[in-house]
Amino acid sequence: MAAREKGMVIQISLPGGLDQPRQLMGEASLCESYYTQPDLIHEMLETMGETVVRILDRVSSEIQVDQLFVQEDMAGKSGPLAGPKQVESFIKPYYRKAWDLLKSRGARIFSQDSDGD
Repeated sequence: MAAREKGMVIQISLPGGLDQPRQLMGEASLCESYYTQPDLIHEMLETMGETVVRILDRVSSEIQVDQLFVQEDMAGKSGPLAGPKQVESFIKPYYRKAWDLLKSRGARIFSQDSDGD
């Protein structure tokens, strides 16, 4: 691959585990649903994760990916939109599926843009 021969990092991105549900539900509804409808959020992220892994599997079988990037606007100037418990329970398992696949195929960098504190 020409990019790799030039020393470039090959990056692939995936939708954020907070950001994508927020786009679908709205910020307030998502944050409330972590407590009132946790099964719905788990199901959304499970479906997203399965889809992401299928796509990453196809791509990474043809191209050596170096970096997984997540655009995850999950924080602002005043702090995060989800606490550590929500990240651990909902978002981390979603990231983990994608990262485990790419890491097993040689990826070395996980990068996340959180847009805040």
